[in-house]
Amino acid sequence: MKRFLLCSVVGLLAAALPVVAQDKKKAAPKAPKRAKKADKYDAVVPEPTYANVAYGDHPRQVMDFWRAESESPTPLAFVIHGGGWMGGSKERLQRFADAPALLKAGISVAAINYRYVSQAVEQGVEPPVKAPLRDAARALQFIRSKAAEWNIDKARVGAAGGSAGACSSLWLAFHDDLADPGSDDPVARESTRLWCAAVKGAQTTLDPAQMKEWTPNSRYGGHAFGLRKFSDFLAGREKILPWIEEYSPYANVTKDDPPVYLIYSAPPALGKPQRDPTHTSNFGLKLKEHCEANGVDCQLVYPQAKGVKHKTSTDYLIAMLKSDRQPKRTANNWLQLFNGKDLSGWTPKIRHQEFGEDPRETFRVENGVIKVGYENYDEFDETFGHLFYKTPFSRYRLRVEYRFVGDQLEGGPGWAFRNSGLMLHGQDPETMAKDQDFPDSIEVQLLGGNGVDARTTLNLCTPGTDVMMNGKLLKRHCINSKSKTYHGDQWVTVEALVDGSKGLKHLIDGEVVLEYQEPQLDDGTLLAGGTISLQSESHPCEFRKVELLPLED
Repeated sequence: MKRFLLCSVVGLLAAALPVVAQDKKKAAPKAPKRAKKADKYDAVVPEPTYANVAYGDHPRQVMDFWRAESESPTPLAFVIHGGGWMGGSKERLQRFADAPALLKAGISVAAINYRYVSQAVEQGVEPPVKAPLRDAARALQFIRSKAAEWNIDKARVGAAGGSAGACSSLWLAFHDDLADPGSDDPVARESTRLWCAAVKGAQTTLDPAQMKEWTPNSRYGGHAFGLRKFSDFLAGREKILPWIEEYSPYANVTKDDPPVYLIYSAPPALGKPQRDPTHTSNFGLKLKEHCEANGVDCQLVYPQAKGVKHKTSTDYLIAMLKSDRQPKRTANNWLQLFNGKDLSGWTPKIRHQEFGEDPRETFRVENGVIKVGYENYDEFDETFGHLFYKTPFSRYRLRVEYRFVGDQLEGGPGWAFRNSGLMLHGQDPETMAKDQDFPDSIEVQLLGGNGVDARTTLNLCTPGTDVMMNGKLLKRHCINSKSKTYHGDQWVTVEALVDGSKGLKHLIDGEVVLEYQEPQLDDGTLLAGGTISLQSESHPCEFRKVELLPLED
C-alpha cells in the first residue's frame, strides 16, 4: 500500500512537471519588437529651411525644402525618391542628387514624399500609380505657388529621382501641363511642366509588351496597375492600354518636351536577359531613340558610354538650370480644357433634350478620356449631340487627341461611320432649338478609315455657315483636306489654328492640310469667335486631350 501511494505521488509529480515547465514557458517575457528606425538624411545634408510641409491631406503628402542663398529667384531641383512606389522616403535625397553641391551652385532643393500604391489601393484610386504620379504633380504645383515666398524661379525647375522616382520625374517631363487655369484653387492653376529632368535607373515605359521586347526577363510594373504577376500584366495589356498610354513616360513624349538625362550602372544589351531587368539601361537606350525621333534632347550615360558630357545627374542639373537655354514651351500658356478627371467646364446639348440634359450618358469620363458612347441607346434615330465648353474663344490654337472605337450604333447614318467633329465659332447652345441637330458653326470634321479605302480627316463642314477659299465663297457643305487616312483605333493628334474672322488652318504633324478664310453665317455675318464643342454622331469615339493656346492680339 505504501509502495502504491509512493508510486502514485511520484507519478503525479512527474505528470505535473511538464505543465509547470509549459506555464513557465508561456510566462517567459516576449522580446520587444525592434522599433523602426526613423528616416534620416545623410550627414552631409544640411537641415531643411522648411521641414514636413504639407501639400495635401494625406500623411505622406509632405515635403522638405532647402532655400539657396540668393537675392534673386533661384532655380529648383525637385527630387522624387525611389522604392517602387511601395517604399522609400524623401530622406533618400542624397542618393539621387547632391544637395550640398546644388545649394552651393545657387539652386534650391525640394524632396517630397508621396502616397504608395498600397495606399492608393486602400483609397480606391485607379490605377494605383495615379496616386504617386499625381502627388508629384501636385507637390510641384504647390512649390510653384510658393515661388515668391520661397524665392524660386518657377520656370527653372528640374526633376531628379531614382527608379520609380525617376519614372515619376520622366512622366512629369513628358506629360502635358496639368494646370487648370480656370480653377478656384490657386495651386491647381500652377504649371506642372519642367525645365529638365536628370534621373537614375529609370523605368522609361510601363508597357509590358515593350519591356518584354527590350528585356526578355522583365518582371516589373504590374503593381502600378493593380496586377501582382508580370504574366497577368502582359496578358491584360489591351484592357489597361488607356492607363498605360496615360501613365507611361515613353507614351507621352512629344517634340515640345524638355531635355532629359539618364544614367545607369551597366551598359545596354537589347533583347537579352539582364542581371537587373528593373533598372537596365535598355530602358534608357529605347527612350533615347524615341526622344531623338521626336526632336527631344536625351543624354544617356552608362559605363563605357561614349561622348559623356556630364558624369553625374547633379552635374547635369547644375549645367541646365544655370544655362541660358530657352524652354520650348512657356509654362502655363496652354489651357487644358479637359482636366482628365471629369466634365468640369463642359455641358451637353443632345437633340430633343434641354441644354444640360444627357439622360443616356452619351458623354462621360472613364480612364482619363472623354468617352462618346451609346451603351444606353437602342438605336440612334438622329439623336445628334454636342458637348460644349463653357468659354467662347476667338483667336487660338486648339490641339485635340481623338480615336474611334467599337462599332457604329444601329440606325446611325452611313456617312457617320467613324465620324465626329470639333465645332468651332459655334452658336451659344442655349439659343439652339430643342430639336436642332447641329449648332451653327465651323466644323473641323474628324474621320476614321474603314481599314481599306482612303478617307481624309480634318475636313471642313459648314452647318449654317460658309467660308471663303481662294477668293471664292464656298456654299458646299463639306470640303476634304489633303490628310492621310487613319485606320483602326489609333490615337490621332490634330490642331486647328483659328484667327478670329480672318480664317482657319487645319494641321496634322505641323502640316497644314486645309486652309480657308472669312468664316461667316449663311447670311454673310462674319464669325469672329464662338463656342467650342465635341460631336456625337453615332460612332463611339474618345478624346484624351483637348487643350488651347490663346493667341496674342
